[in-house]
Amino acid sequence: MSLPKPLCDTICETERAFSRTLELCDLETLMTLWADDDDVSCIFAGGIRASGHRDIRRTFSTLFAGANVSQRIYSVMLQLRQQPNLAILSLEYKIVCDSPATLHPTNPLRLNVTNILVRNGTAWRVFAHHSSAAPEDVPIPVPCVAPSHESVH
Repeated sequence: MSLPKPLCDTICETERAFSRTLELCDLETLMTLWADDDDVSCIFAGGIRASGHRDIRRTFSTLFAGANVSQRIYSVMLQLRQQPNLAILSLEYKIVCDSPATLHPTNPLRLNVTNILVRNGTAWRVFAHHSSAAPEDVPIPVPCVAPSHESVH
């Protein structure tokens, strides 16, 4: 039985939902955000590549099982390329953990992220996600997208 997919009518709603599920380690909701396509793929910051829904689920399940800290993810939209049924987002995720033993809040983990979204009817879905470690010596851009759990005003 498949779960109902959340309605994400805009690209920003889909991005916020995606990063929020990562914050919460919410595997079931995360999986509903992926496109209904056998060729979906995900490349993690450590270089692990997952292809297809089953592999993506298994890899995120393993990743979330090891998460023992509370985290906040701030998305910074660097670039958006959009066509009628395709969007390519270039972002920086700043991940702040609430556990000082794991990561001091003043020294967040920074990732360069590319998300490719496809439109299925009126909803946007994740087709591909790629992340890699951001260089430490490059200044953090000024956020133009609020933390995933806050609304933009």
